[in-house]
Amino acid sequence: MPRFGAIALMNDNRSVAGVNLGHLWDETEMLRPQFEAIVSHAAEGRVKPVIDQVFDLDQAAAAHERLQSRQSVGKILLRPSGANREHLSL
Repeated sequence: MPRFGAIALMNDNRSVAGVNLGHLWDETEMLRPQFEAIVSHAAEGRVKPVIDQVFDLDQAAAAHERLQSRQSVGKILLRPSGANREHLSL
């Protein structure tokens, strides 16, 4: 994890911020427009997730090791047994 110094951030006119959406779990009406926009973008093909690697479900331990190694770039997917390989391959 990178470390950030408050003074260096201020001098460079930068900031670090985060939001915990878990605190907004019950705010359905406030979040609905954002989620609808995300779903719309995905349906239009405008969301292009980065997939690091796809593992078969029986390789879940290897997938977890890949995740813990912190060498992955993008998402690590588990493919259920019998899944259509065309849709879940790299």
